[in-house]
Amino acid sequence: LIESGLKPVTVCSDILKPGGYGRLAQYVSTLSEKKNKETRSPLEKLNAYADEVVLNDDYKRDPFVTKSIKTSRSLGYFDCIHAPCVDECPTNQDIPEYLYHTSQGDFQKAFDVIMIKNPFPNVLGVACDHLCQTKCTRINYEEALKIKEVKRFVAEKGFEADISISPSNGKKVAIIGAGPSGLSCAYFLRMGGFDVEIFETKSIPGGMVSEAIPEFRLKMESLRKDIERIEKLGVKIKYNSKIDSKLFARLRSEYDSVYIAAGAQQFKKMKMEGENAAGILNAFEFLKTTKLGKLIDLGSTIVVIGGGNTAMDVARTAKRFSKPGSTVKVLYRRTRTEMPADVDEIKALLAEGIELIELVAPEKLVISGGRISSIVCAKMELVKSPSDSRLTPVKIPGQFVEFPVDSLIPALGQDIDIDFISSGELQTIKGSYETSVPGVFVGGDAMRGAATIVKAVGDGRKAAIQIAAKAGIVLPSEKLSSDKKMSHSDFIVRKSQRVKIDASIGDHPEFTSESAIREASRCLFCGDVCSVCVTVCPNRANNYYLTNTDDIPVWKVNFSDDYASFEIESYLKIQQKYQVLNVADFCNECGNCTTFCPTKGSPFSDKPRFCLTEKSFNHTENGFFLQKNSATSTLLKRNGDKVMKLTKGEDSYKFSDEEILVSFDLIDFHIINVAKLKSENSEITLKNAAEMKVMIDSVTGIPE
Repeated sequence: LIESGLKPVTVCSDILKPGGYGRLAQYVSTLSEKKNKETRSPLEKLNAYADEVVLNDDYKRDPFVTKSIKTSRSLGYFDCIHAPCVDECPTNQDIPEYLYHTSQGDFQKAFDVIMIKNPFPNVLGVACDHLCQTKCTRINYEEALKIKEVKRFVAEKGFEADISISPSNGKKVAIIGAGPSGLSCAYFLRMGGFDVEIFETKSIPGGMVSEAIPEFRLKMESLRKDIERIEKLGVKIKYNSKIDSKLFARLRSEYDSVYIAAGAQQFKKMKMEGENAAGILNAFEFLKTTKLGKLIDLGSTIVVIGGGNTAMDVARTAKRFSKPGSTVKVLYRRTRTEMPADVDEIKALLAEGIELIELVAPEKLVISGGRISSIVCAKMELVKSPSDSRLTPVKIPGQFVEFPVDSLIPALGQDIDIDFISSGELQTIKGSYETSVPGVFVGGDAMRGAATIVKAVGDGRKAAIQIAAKAGIVLPSEKLSSDKKMSHSDFIVRKSQRVKIDASIGDHPEFTSESAIREASRCLFCGDVCSVCVTVCPNRANNYYLTNTDDIPVWKVNFSDDYASFEIESYLKIQQKYQVLNVADFCNECGNCTTFCPTKGSPFSDKPRFCLTEKSFNHTENGFFLQKNSATSTLLKRNGDKVMKLTKGEDSYKFSDEEILVSFDLIDFHIINVAKLKSENSEITLKNAAEMKVMIDSVTGIPE
């Protein structure tokens, strides 16, 4: 029994219970099977295992999806813990926080957290491209969490958030456009005590979301719920307000700030001869007309051109409005892998029997009797471009294909149509949503061109933050604090375990309370503790250490003749308890930590590299070395040929390099005295001293 892997005590106990003879027969049968299996050779066992793996869904990879949790966030010495799903979300929702409350069964609290940074929980619970899920750390374990679907489940529970509005601050903001970006900006500003008025050209709010997204993808009721919630906060919307240069000038004079959030509702032309012929439809007008339930005779062969979400919406709508037996084809000049449309929308398109024709581009429209009869396309191939990381489609000389057409619907993207301000004035200041016109901000489609709903909502929030900051106000949406009752070991243990996926949860799950709790419980809470570079390091070269939260002054010293003046230039903010360092002597730079780190950096090279011996320190190009005795601790830092030193004594810190010698007090790191050495610089910033202070305070307590 022991050799077969069965426990004798358990077996005997089971046999003694009622019906034990039947169980005894089962055990004998099990032992017989195990014995037969043991007669297989190692090669036979290996081949059997290989066959099982090939059929196991856990090991199958979708060739059209690249799975990597790495984001564009930089990696520095300190405070690197941040959930990649939050980084990737355009609204930077506190995703782990609302998943935590969902996992606890507190759906009201989860909804409250969602509403802090997302005024469209019903809309984005359905019609979001959920980039967050593409960066979920669970990808490295088994499968990304169903983040969007959990949000939808919580939103559809019918809760109302207790949204607190700050007292009026006396500031007025005019917003142009009542689409997702304009409404989002209004929501956050209103919470901050601003008086907000939206000017909308049309007679209804919602922009393209309201007019063009099909009902099968987004119910109007979901949109109405979200907009009504925003209006209840006191946001005023003036409909049928066409903005011209005269009205724009008045808004600038009467309001403290103006936010331009006009949508991109002008669809791009093919710029081909015959594109105004009968049978060639405007994508926006087609979606708008069919959404009103009006029938359109599309014929039996419908062709859609494009690879974005709008093209998917057009093709799927055409399928629903076409006659039985009709065909719908989507033509795209690249391949499915490069399509900008949401992966789920592409899968839905194919599941509905719509054909996707890859690597073809329109070359000629064939018109007969004033109506389109076919489209000739050039065959394409993808080639590497020296100026673009994305493969470029290039025509294959002399190769063409012709498709018969009854209805052709180009969905090639949209342009903005703004004539009350010049394109030059619409350009934003680098790193800002503010334009070159003082007090005028821009976001959403008006800034980036046609984009997703969630990006528009995110622009609205970020623009609101900047508008408020200009008035010296911090919005309530930026003040969330976590209240998880978990220890450090709780987080680490959670990160050490794979969790079997709930088989009842499909690609488009309809959650129950129980299944939503189970799914949310898979969250690793990456925003609280990360340490992934520590856990994946085979040599234990990466290690975490503890710091205190603090604001350390970064001093700037100015020398004039023999006189030195100094001032605080900025602060080095340490906001996280857990930090990471690298032991250079143990590291073979295998890159494992780089692969799994959710930032764009490499922990083994970007984190402080500590050397264990003076010899290894002298051979490194970039590293630290700690020397300790009974009275003092000294931290050396090498950067190329330059060596810096910070000594912590009983009454002060002393920092020196080849340029300067500075003493700081132990309590608040203020300068006691300063002396210039060999430097020819008249201005020296002491950021290195501040960074070394954090490290010497922290690592001197670590056992050698």
